[in-house]
Amino acid sequence: MDEWLILSRCNRVATALFRRDRRAADEWGRYAYATWQIEGIEPEDLAVRRAPGLARKLGRAVKPRRQNSRSKEFEP
Repeated sequence: MDEWLILSRCNRVATALFRRDRRAADEWGRYAYATWQIEGIEPEDLAVRRAPGLARKLGRAVKPRRQNSRSKEFEP
C-alpha cells in the first residue's frame, strides 16, 4: 500500500479519537502507523480497542473482550 495512504488513514482515525487535542492526535497517529507496520494491526482496530464507542463511526464491529482466566475465582 502506498505510504501516503497509510499515513492519511492513521491520521484520519487519530483525528476522530482526539478531536480537540492535535498534539495527542499526532502522537497517536505515529503510534498507529508503527503498530500497523510492525504488528499488522490496522488503525481502526486500535481505535476501537481504545474507544469502543467509535466503532460505529469507523464502520467496525466491536469484538467482545476475552475474559482473563486469572480474573475467575478459584473453584475447588
